[in-house]
Amino acid sequence: MKKIYLIVLATLCFSLNSSAQKVSGSVKGILQDSASSSTLGDATVSVMSLPDSSLVSFTLTSSTGYFEIKNLAAGDYLLVSSFVG
Repeated sequence: MKKIYLIVLATLCFSLNSSAQKVSGSVKGILQDSASSSTLGDATVSVMSLPDSSLVSFTLTSSTGYFEIKNLAAGDYLLVSSFVG
């Protein structure tokens, strides 16, 4: 009988622990000029929340145009890039 209680308790603890985890995502890519197809290094890539356009996160692209933004909560976002040059 004690073994059954232990198994039930362990199962309950594992199920509560796994359901408490947050879902997070990321966005990554390579930023290119639409006219010349050349990569855009040192450009700013921003992630904004759609309901109010508040800034969630941002990063600079590498010299090859690569960017990655991690740890985004599930939701709808607007991706904005800017480059001066």
